[in-house]
Amino acid sequence: MTVDLFGFARDDFIPEVKQFVGPATFLPMAREADVSLSSERRRIQDKLEEICRMADLVLDAKGLNCPLPILKTKKALQNVPAGGVLEILATDPGSTADFKSFCKQTGHQLLESSEADGVYRFLIKRLK
Repeated sequence: MTVDLFGFARDDFIPEVKQFVGPATFLPMAREADVSLSSERRRIQDKLEEICRMADLVLDAKGLNCPLPILKTKKALQNVPAGGVLEILATDPGSTADFKSFCKQTGHQLLESSEADGVYRFLIKRLK
């Protein structure tokens, strides 16, 4: 058995795991590395997808009621290139159904629809 500078037996580690976690600690859970690597891969994939969903333009339609968020969205989409993404922030509770219908009628793609603290967030991809 070979012991390293810090007193760890080298036989306790998977050869590929040679990364420092702290000043004097190797990753000691070699057998659990596969589990943590797969969760790390998932976390990185989620982050990449989030970055890819970033908007080319953000429209703040908070405080506006129907039909103003839709009308402002239609105008704002003219400034977004084909394939680009427009992010809309709205507070109108009916905007969820409005934006679904708007995208269906105009041929744009509703990528995401979410709500947090009374603010509705929509990501629309301009397809044409």
